[in-house]
Amino acid sequence: MKLGKTIASVRLERGFKQIDLAERSQISKSYLSEIENDTKRPDMEILERICVALNVPIQILVLKATMEEDITDPDKMRLVREIKPLLNELTMALYPDVVEPKSELPAPVTN
Repeated sequence: MKLGKTIASVRLERGFKQIDLAERSQISKSYLSEIENDTKRPDMEILERICVALNVPIQILVLKATMEEDITDPDKMRLVREIKPLLNELTMALYPDVVEPKSELPAPVTN
């Protein structure tokens, strides 16, 4: 799965609308849509704001995107199948709030 699709997946898991995440991330809804459709790549600042709004560490978002990537090599596929449950357990242990959807958006980021 690509990063944009992962952002969309996490957003939906949280029950957020695109407009809510866009506002909390201080970007336009159309730009967020392009990111989620993998037609635009966010820079690190934008990605960080999206992660803060989703309450997901950047590392976990990138790991999730990597783990859900379409893998065609049988050896890599086997390795991912073996590692994925362990990474999921580790993620839940380290970031329990990442697994549970939030009922409301976090406060906006202020500089």
